[in-house]
Amino acid sequence: MLSEEQVASYRENGYIIESEVFTHEESDEFIDYMLKLKNGEIVIDGFSKREDDGRHRTMNQHFWDPRARSLLLDKRLGESIAQCFGEPGCGIQTMFFFEGSQQGRHQDNYYLPQCMSAWVAFEDVSLRNGTIGVQKGSHKGHMVSAKELDHPHGQDFSIGGRYSDAVIDVHEENARNGMEDVVVIAKKGDVVFFDGTTIHQGLPIEEPGSSRFVMANHYIRSSSIETWPYPDWPIYTFDGELIIEGEFDPEKSPNRYVEKST
Repeated sequence: MLSEEQVASYRENGYIIESEVFTHEESDEFIDYMLKLKNGEIVIDGFSKREDDGRHRTMNQHFWDPRARSLLLDKRLGESIAQCFGEPGCGIQTMFFFEGSQQGRHQDNYYLPQCMSAWVAFEDVSLRNGTIGVQKGSHKGHMVSAKELDHPHGQDFSIGGRYSDAVIDVHEENARNGMEDVVVIAKKGDVVFFDGTTIHQGLPIEEPGSSRFVMANHYIRSSSIETWPYPDWPIYTFDGELIIEGEFDPEKSPNRYVEKST
């Protein structure tokens, strides 16, 4: 669990690094599992592969994979998330990265309103293999919305929406804030928790092609379930209960793939 000082730091700065949440053995086992999934040694029923955009990641793997779902709902994460939220959280999304993303500055709440992230490092992550940079304290600032950008989806942040227009505005917001950009250095087994409004980005990779095994999990407050804008999106409590208000068809979801490294 986080200390009172860590929780206060999270609320002040918009992020916190919790050290050694997962053991080296747990990290190695999950990396081995993901590599076997990627090369086809392990096949998950209903989980397809795509090799189209070179992002080297899986998206929402937990919909089909009990092992990924177990990681999303790990009790150690649940305790810290509840402390950060001030109430229990619920799991809504997983992304596993085989390599650094180098994604531009963004705010996760654009995609997943009212969320926070648990960014799990399964190996040492630094500038060498493409870590993330966070703008310290930016969670207290402006949240860029699709509506103000005249996005075709308006306030309906649909799964198929695109963030490209917002990235420019987030860069400008980052400059206006005048807040410190922090390079996150995470050790194997560490977890970075950050607020969904915190501006962050994937930094350049000093050694292109190097691995960066990270699982980015996303959560919402349990009290946010009724106002969650996607009524057919699976939501899990940390007790493993599946909450779906509508009818979810994973076969129609565009966010289910393992991408192949080149």
